[in-house]
Amino acid sequence: MVTTERIVDIDYSDIVVHNIAVTSLTHVQDVNYTQSGFIPTFFNYGDLFVQTAGNEKNFEAMSIPKPREATHIIGDLTGKGPK
Repeated sequence: MVTTERIVDIDYSDIVVHNIAVTSLTHVQDVNYTQSGFIPTFFNYGDLFVQTAGNEKNFEAMSIPKPREATHIIGDLTGKGPK
C-alpha cells in the first residue's frame, strides 16, 4: 500500500503468519520495476522494487498489476524515480 506519507508492505506466508514493514516516503532512495517476457508484458504485471535508506528494509512487490504506474506514483510522491 502507498499513501502520501508511507509505504506499507504486508507479506503473508500462510493463514496465520504475516510480516508487516512500514517506511516513510522520505526514506525512499530509489524505485524501479521489472517486467520481462511476453506473458507479463501482455497482461501488464511485474515486480516493483523500492530501495530505502540506512537500516530500513528494502521493499519488493512481486507480480503486481501495472508496475510501471506504481513506480511512477511512488516516484512522483518522493521526487525519485524513473524519468
